Amino acid sequence: MIRRGLRLAAVAVAAGRYEVMPTPTIAEAVLEHVPRDVTVAVTASPTKGLDATLELSCQLRGEGYNVVPHVSARLVRDVTDLAEIVARLREHLISDTFVPAGDADPPAGRFDSSLSLLEALHALCIEEGTLLPRVGITGYPESHPKIGDDVTIQAMRDKRKYASYVVSNLCFDARTLNGWVRCALAV
Repeated sequence: MIRRGLRLAAVAVAAGRYEVMPTPTIAEAVLEHVPRDVTVAVTASPTKGLDATLELSCQLRGEGYNVVPHVSARLVRDVTDLAEIVARLREHLISDTFVPAGDADPPAGRFDSSLSLLEALHALCIEEGTLLPRVGITGYPESHPKIGDDVTIQAMRDKRKYASYVVSNLCFDARTLNGWVRCALAV
């Protein structure tokens, strides 16, 4: 049992991602310190804007990294903006995104939740006759600081038909994480 646990831990570490913020010097730091076989997730924030996230994602993809840009729903203005984002990601062969609601308050446009953006993304892909990209959604094993567990769990249920995977926030308590995974699998 211990060996199996160690093997699973090794797989989890090997499949880990680096998460970076789009700062002026981060591309150089990634190029210098991060191997090309490591997936790099690029965060989005209301202060830096979504364009900084997309620019860094496209730059790192051009350098050979597998990148996962965070496309925060509250930073996307409308369906036209979403279509431009999707076209930009496709142009750079980026086929994996992480879609949180984001912290922009108020939202930049019509998308106030990740579900509303995912629904629009799904409709856009159907209209264009293209495949939905891999999409990660949020999970909160230790609760969200501003949203109740019942709301976050229902949101996961509502988004599951659009999601390829769930990304949890940091959790250092194995029992909490184990219980949360069991609950999520029951969904």
